[in-house]
Amino acid sequence: MRLYSFRKFIFLILSALLLASMVLPGVSDATEKMDGAASKTAHQRQSQVKDQLATKLQLPRISEQNRSGATPQNFVPPADSSDTMTVIVELQQEPVNVAEAQAASTQSLFADDVDSDIRQEHHQFRSALKPLQASIRYEFSHVFNGFSVRIPANKVDDLLTIPGVKAVYPNTEIQAASNGTSADGDSAWVHKSAYPIGANDLWDRGYEGAGIKVGVLDTGVDYHHPSLKGALKGGYDFVDNDDDPMETRPDKTKPIVDGKAYHTTHGTHVAGTILGRGNGDRPGDSGKIRGIAPQADLYAYRVLGPYGEGNTERTLRAIEHAVYQDQVDVLNLSIIDNGNFQYTAESVALDNATKAGVVVVVAAGNAGPEPRTLSTLGGTHAAISVAASSPPVLTPVFHAEGLSQKFFSRHATSSPVLAVDKPLKAVYAGFGKPDDYKNKDVEGKLVVVSRGEISFGDKSRNAKHAGAAALIIFDNEAGDLTPELGKGNVDEFVPTYGISQAAGIVLKNYITPGWLKKITPGWLKMITSDGEKTVVRTDVEEQGQGIWSNSARGPALPDYTMKPDIAAPGVAIMSSVPAWDGNYEHAYESFNGTSMASAHIAGAAALLVEYSRKNNLDLTPDEIKTLMMSHAVALKDPTGKRYQPTEQGAGRVDLKRCVEARAIALVQETASITRKDNPDAPFEYETGSLSFGVISPANTFKKTVRKKTVRLKGLSNTCQPYSVSIDWPKNGGKLTSSAATVSPGQTFDVNLQIPDRLRGKYEGYVILKGDSGHEIRLPVSAFIGEEFEVDALKINVCPDIFAPHGHPDHRKTKLSIQVNKKITAFKLIVLNPYGDKIGDAYVNPREQNPGILSIDWDGSLVGNPSFPLTDGTYYLVPVVNGERLGYLRTPFLINNTPPIVSVDQPEIRVERPQEHKGKITGTVYDSSFDFQNFLNKDFLDQKYSIQDTVKMKAVNKDTQEEYKVHISADGVFTIDIPYLKDGRNEIDIYAWDSVKNGYETPSRTISFDFDPDAVYAHVRTESKQAHTGEEFKIDIGFSVTEAVYSASYRLVYDASLLDVCVEPSVPFATYTQQQHPDVKFDFASQAIELDDQLKALEVTISMPPTAAYSGDGILGTIVFSSKDTEANNFWFWLDDLKLESMEPVKLAYGSPDWIKIVDVPISPYLEPYLEPNPEPGLSSGRSSSSRSYSIPSQPAGKPLKWSTTVTGKDDKKQGLLLVSSAAISSQLNDMEQLK
Repeated sequence: MRLYSFRKFIFLILSALLLASMVLPGVSDATEKMDGAASKTAHQRQSQVKDQLATKLQLPRISEQNRSGATPQNFVPPADSSDTMTVIVELQQEPVNVAEAQAASTQSLFADDVDSDIRQEHHQFRSALKPLQASIRYEFSHVFNGFSVRIPANKVDDLLTIPGVKAVYPNTEIQAASNGTSADGDSAWVHKSAYPIGANDLWDRGYEGAGIKVGVLDTGVDYHHPSLKGALKGGYDFVDNDDDPMETRPDKTKPIVDGKAYHTTHGTHVAGTILGRGNGDRPGDSGKIRGIAPQADLYAYRVLGPYGEGNTERTLRAIEHAVYQDQVDVLNLSIIDNGNFQYTAESVALDNATKAGVVVVVAAGNAGPEPRTLSTLGGTHAAISVAASSPPVLTPVFHAEGLSQKFFSRHATSSPVLAVDKPLKAVYAGFGKPDDYKNKDVEGKLVVVSRGEISFGDKSRNAKHAGAAALIIFDNEAGDLTPELGKGNVDEFVPTYGISQAAGIVLKNYITPGWLKKITPGWLKMITSDGEKTVVRTDVEEQGQGIWSNSARGPALPDYTMKPDIAAPGVAIMSSVPAWDGNYEHAYESFNGTSMASAHIAGAAALLVEYSRKNNLDLTPDEIKTLMMSHAVALKDPTGKRYQPTEQGAGRVDLKRCVEARAIALVQETASITRKDNPDAPFEYETGSLSFGVISPANTFKKTVRKKTVRLKGLSNTCQPYSVSIDWPKNGGKLTSSAATVSPGQTFDVNLQIPDRLRGKYEGYVILKGDSGHEIRLPVSAFIGEEFEVDALKINVCPDIFAPHGHPDHRKTKLSIQVNKKITAFKLIVLNPYGDKIGDAYVNPREQNPGILSIDWDGSLVGNPSFPLTDGTYYLVPVVNGERLGYLRTPFLINNTPPIVSVDQPEIRVERPQEHKGKITGTVYDSSFDFQNFLNKDFLDQKYSIQDTVKMKAVNKDTQEEYKVHISADGVFTIDIPYLKDGRNEIDIYAWDSVKNGYETPSRTISFDFDPDAVYAHVRTESKQAHTGEEFKIDIGFSVTEAVYSASYRLVYDASLLDVCVEPSVPFATYTQQQHPDVKFDFASQAIELDDQLKALEVTISMPPTAAYSGDGILGTIVFSSKDTEANNFWFWLDDLKLESMEPVKLAYGSPDWIKIVDVPISPYLEPYLEPNPEPGLSSGRSSSSRSYSIPSQPAGKPLKWSTTVTGKDDKKQGLLLVSSAAISSQLNDMEQLK
């Protein structure tokens, strides 16, 4: 592909030509005739060829640079600060390797002079830089011509005054492009995911990547892994600047930041996927990972350091090193940066790398499924941008009894597999928390739960603990769900599957008792289900192989180029990871992401480069890409609808089709923005799709016409003609071909005619079919109308929560401003939630060309830098050319305050003192909660949970044992204490938010004296949530004691709740009936008003001392109704609790509990049933003794702090005993009838 000895060769040719011109005039004359030039001297001819080369390569001479049509562009925002920063400077000359490749392809001479010109250009720049107080960090000349420069921020604009400067770019942040990890389970091992893309077919033909150099720009590689031993041939560490590109090792002193661990594993996983040398079917010394190109050579470049973070400077250095020094054939970048913009320093370098003969593969990004969510690298023009598809092994299908709908699922990582065709009864269990399984028989059944509140792994473990046979989790937002259960043994989990939100709602409604179902339009009927519908898992279906929901979508901006280019498996890909202890037996994990997909394509590219070389095809990078695209398999979603080209590109790669292809069709493209800014230097390339971009037809009666040229190149000795057909929407204008048939070596035009006032997004295909049946498909896209015109700019605040006065790591945020059109001036203003302007965050007074600006912002306002914004939620709103663009507002939160932790009383609950176990409950609040609710309400594309913003831990001060803290969606936390020692126990509770407020100092310290001989009473709600109008139960329990014969208590509750009835203690009643049938058992209750917000229910229970009860149990159950109650949290606690026993009793306290009353949800698929119920309420059929009072309706009160009063006499607890045997007899009779 490339001729690296070309410069030496051309000097020999030049010398021979000069000598021949003097000795053999006929040779000179022949040469002049071929060039079509008049007779000139040798010196004149040499100058002419140089000028021709400069014209062809768009390389202005040093003396001519000031006459170039290019205007220097600055993509770094202006600043007043003198603090130094790193920027990337691009100069005007084409890089050396690009010039060499272009000269070789045109058989031109004097490419060596380009090297000389660049040296001269660099020398001039260095000299001009000295007065700017700047220093050069690194120099680039091979695939990027320029420097990385350290310069005061307020002098960046001055760089544009230096002759030869083409552009100045920011040194942006870059990170790995994976989306979650897990371990073990039925994931797609690489050797299995190789089959859908046809890699095994190439292996059988003898193509395994032998001799092909593959560069991996990533987090480094653990080259000690058995599956990678012997693969590493070169590379470099651009983080530590040494020759050891090892992954970042763990460091226990480094905390998790923004959900990311300090150590890294990503690069090892990617490398294993590309060229692992193991054997998945028969693992031995080489491990389990057989990559797509198992004999390729690995060149590892560590550009992402701790936490998987890097920057533009490192990336450019690595690209230069890979292309120039190591001369790689394929370069994979499974890394991403913020934004969707095709013109950055990295994009320039990658486009140039393709010109220099390297096949460049990039990840599309993981911000899908919305349109225009590509990463910046994912939109690089000439690179192969890769979407992530789901391998077939992860698409089991469920059927529900009585429903025709198929439920397509995604198998969870780390999960065992459910047997095919096994019918199971299905039960819905809320969020899958332990409380959701109370009073539910799920033994041997399929449990359906909603996503949220707890992790996927905990949901699966809870289902297994409850005895379930399998678990389905449905999403809480649009898109497909692949649950990630986390690290762990596969035996910890039940077979677990994820389904979409829409499918989950249908399934939930079908198996949940009492849901309203629409029978015919306008009529509703109550369907009472038994919750026991049969659900069967059928076999995997091929159509389940689709595009991963998080895979980024195109098009690429601002050109509206069709991206991604192609798709490959990227879901639950099992590959190699480091083993820090040296034990590689389990050094394999399953990752999701377009990183995994791009690794598949990088391996596929290595196979095709080998195929090209062995068959003397000499395919260029553009042709390799087009070969894949022209023969890809178009994917469809589970409903049979074909994914759009801006979702899947040309489709999923099929290597078998590629090597059987007899021709390829290449579309000639030009990077439009470069052509506009510098007409003399367009960037031209070829690809396998037709992107007509955005077209704004004039409001006239004329048709708008756009044209693309397609070149057909033969790959075999046969020269069969191909018919040309068009697949295009009838309402999308007219797409035509200039030729009905075309043969290899010919070109034809594809014309799009757009009638006046046509608007919309249109996609289709140009199809070429040969006589042999060989087919080539070219996807086509066009965006017609002003509505597709990109906004002038786009703002991204990352992170959107920061603390100017808080932890040093989080005092600033990154403002990324993507400028999509040339604008004269703009600024960003700060508004409060009411729309009042607070001040200016940033002012850019100069003309700004398209690009991405990056600003580190500490929350200070222009003109008042010493006083950053105070805590609160704000908007950033752009003002462009004096116009405030409120629809582009972007929210952010200033948060300098640690989370507030409130602990329920008593601070530690003890329910079973003989087991020494305790529990701490309470609530945690942080201003990020309000911010989260604000985002979920007004910015639906941003999804947060409390677990994303607040973390907690509890630490035993004596043993330093750390206890896990579970935080629910509404901020209620629970800490289980596995062992309480006798006497004083001290527990530190830490709570910190996403910006580390509270990270280093305990929020609360709990001191608790534990007495194992005391009796601990408690209040327990049957469930933690009920709907308004529903009934719920409260149990009054106690721990083990001896010979209790009387008890009394007062339960305090909110006055707005109705107590429907009081049920006596069934354990007490059963005990007396079985052990003392002749003994009278008395029970009584009475409600009293404490104030206008609180009521209390006084309950007494007693029996003769001779029938005293021993053990633990329930003192009674109270049924409440929320009929006249508003949604709120309600607390219940015991007051004036008394127990009387044959032995002295130590009564410690009574612990409280709470319930959340929420409004009845309305299913998006159901209409509310509004008719009043004429039947009597449940409460009218129940009775309780001593109940003749009425409770007025009150608004829901605030949760109040509770207290406990305990009375005693002579070291014994005393109680009043009132007995009603009729009540307990009636209760027992009711129970018998229900059996």
